[in-house]
Amino acid sequence: MYLEKLKTILKVPGKTYNIGNHQGWLEFEKNLDIKFPSEFVQFIETYGTGSINSFLWILTPYESNQNINIFHKAEIMRESYNYMKDMFPEDFSYSIYPDEGGLLPWGYTDNGDELYFNLNNDTIVIMEARYSEFYEYEMGMIEFLYKLFVKEIKCNAFPEDFINGSIEYDSLKL
Repeated sequence: MYLEKLKTILKVPGKTYNIGNHQGWLEFEKNLDIKFPSEFVQFIETYGTGSINSFLWILTPYESNQNINIFHKAEIMRESYNYMKDMFPEDFSYSIYPDEGGLLPWGYTDNGDELYFNLNNDTIVIMEARYSEFYEYEMGMIEFLYKLFVKEIKCNAFPEDFINGSIEYDSLKL
């Protein structure tokens, strides 16, 4: 439902890259013992590799570029988060994939904000740059993006001008 709504404001690019396929998703899930959220799969299969307004980068398992490969980026994000968690355990209650029940990253911004799936309760978690604040939204990825873009919700981690004016998906072939 939200994918069709999202497509009305975030146009699908004429050319998409690394959109994946059903068998590929099954192989990733089997080999890595993970179940990707269906909205994430739908988004990648629709939009492919790219970014929103050249600011919010969407991670994908199909891209070899380490900056947007979900598994490579997950390791970097996990190391950084765990470093801070070791220093300030009372402020860091989450664990990060591949830890059991860990958050799975799906994007990041040019400002250093990190976007995660909380696979334990089907929510979205946004970690503001340098882990200064955490925001949790009880919805899936596509619903979150749609409501963010139509300003039904606000995320204080993102600059206000991120969604002013047109919203573009920059399809990338890297």
